[in-house]
Formats: sequence, C-alpha cells, structure tokens
Amino acid sequence: SRVFQGGLVAASLLLTGAILWMRVLSPSAREQAQNRGVPRYLSIEKIIEADSDLPVIVANPPGYFLASHRPALALPDGDIQTVFAIAERYGARYLILEEGAVTEGLMPIFDAPAAQKGLIFLEEIEGAKIFAIE
Repeated sequence: SRVFQGGLVAASLLLTGAILWMRVLSPSAREQAQNRGVPRYLSIEKIIEADSDLPVIVANPPGYFLASHRPALALPDGDIQTVFAIAERYGARYLILEEGAVTEGLMPIFDAPAAQKGLIFLEEIEGAKIFAIE
C-alpha cells in the first residue's frame, strides 16, 4: 500500500513536470508565448500611436502592454454600454476586438463595425478590428 502511494505520488510529479516543461518552460513554448499577438499589437499601435498615453480596451491587456507600453484594460464580458462605462471611467480611447476573443455581447459590433453609434471604425488588421471611442 505504501509502495503504491509512493509510486502514485512519483508518477503525478513526473507527469506534472512533463506538462510544465512542454507548456511553459520549453524554448518553443516560450517563443510561442512571446510572439502571440505581439506583431499584430505593434501594427495596431502604429495606427493609434498619436494618443500613446490613453488606454485601450483589449482581450489581452498584459500582452498589449508588453508589446506597446500603452495602458490596456480588459475587454468586459458585457455589451457596448459596458465598454462605454469602462472607457468613461478609465479614459480609454480605443477598443480592439480580436477574432476569437469577442464576447457574446460585442459580437454585433464585431460583425457590423460601421453600424455602432459612439464608435468610429478605424481599420482591421489580421482579424483585429480597431475602433475609436467617441
């Protein structure tokens, strides 16, 4: 029984170590994490760089900040009124909606970017739609 318990603990530790290596510590995992979104965020930043101290609302705020050094706020799980409330409270000037990371309440804006009052559709880059918040 004790041998079985020890073996089970050892197997669990070995499996945890293998998963940690493959997903976090390996060179390929680190390279993938560093490149995820960075080129796209740099392209977006070239479009909105004039107001570099104003925050953006984006699905991946830490990634956007690391790529651009611009303050970034998390995309809320709500509708456009929630976005407007966050923008007003924190001074955000831009909304970035990325394909695959749009909440259900914001899908109508993603699907019809030019039709939303209070937003100005600027451009689409690599599946990310950039809006200025009025």
